[in-house]
Amino acid sequence: MKHPVLAAAAVALTFTAVAAPASAADPAASCPTGQVCFYELPGFRGTPQLRAPLAGGCAPTVPARSVVNNSPHPVGLYVDEECTQYLDQVPPGASRSSLIAAVVTAE
Repeated sequence: MKHPVLAAAAVALTFTAVAAPASAADPAASCPTGQVCFYELPGFRGTPQLRAPLAGGCAPTVPARSVVNNSPHPVGLYVDEECTQYLDQVPPGASRSSLIAAVVTAE
């Protein structure tokens, strides 16, 4: 091998990348299984408010700007308390990192 130092550095980088723990880049890792996590700030920042998915009906949340859905059900997001002003739907296992308006209710 012509460059043993470069080969050793490449091996070290490979093992470092494989051994890296889950980070903020994976918001689902910080949201418990079966829950929907609502964050007050974009980018999954702030303390999440955890909610079990509802079996129909509308429920208030914190004013959320990002959401992680680790539940087995889709979650509808609304910007009003009556659930009449639809914003988005988050499928199971999906997330939204920067909503254009604060979510105040979900179903």
